[in-house]
Amino acid sequence: MAATWVLAAVMVVLIGAVNRVEADEVPEPVVNRAVGAVGLVRSAGVFGSGWVARADTVITNLHVAKGGTGDIYMDFSDGERIECYTAVGDRDMDLAVLRCETGERSGLEIDTAIPPPDEPVAIVGYPGGEGPTTTKGVITGDRRAVRGIDTVGFTAGIAPGSSGSPVFDPRGRVRAVATFGGGLGVPIEALVPLLDTAEGFPATKAGAE
Repeated sequence: MAATWVLAAVMVVLIGAVNRVEADEVPEPVVNRAVGAVGLVRSAGVFGSGWVARADTVITNLHVAKGGTGDIYMDFSDGERIECYTAVGDRDMDLAVLRCETGERSGLEIDTAIPPPDEPVAIVGYPGGEGPTTTKGVITGDRRAVRGIDTVGFTAGIAPGSSGSPVFDPRGRVRAVATFGGGLGVPIEALVPLLDTAEGFPATKAGAE
């Protein structure tokens, strides 16, 4: 009888642990909303990931926006394609703010607070130019400095083509931009000044010429 009670107690603990892990992950409805805002950014010879942050405003990595030899296009999973141009960039952070007509497409909410260690996160992007692909993990607490930037560490997987992807929490708030290898991203607080500067640029490439 005692053995039966012990086994039952162990099962309760294990089930509770599994449920906690599942509850702590970024929910699928939140991931699905993010998928609608993330697209594949292409320029001749280069590709990466980008996401709508504000009306007519897209975030990606600078090496994606400036590395190609042609015009910049962004393809969404629903088949829509938009043309973009680089309004603002920062080489040290490897961030670019693109301007393009995003229409009624909803942007992702941002949170400038530094996420705490072990906070669940997910990343939606286009590794290898295919996707959208979702990976999940947690914030590591690694604030390693890269080019003078105190980065945000995470365990969610990234690969070439993930550059520029949003790293977002269970509420769908973007906490970092996947930028450097080894699971390191640029914190959102560093992105905000670039976003604010880009607001003064026309929404279309034609308007900027």
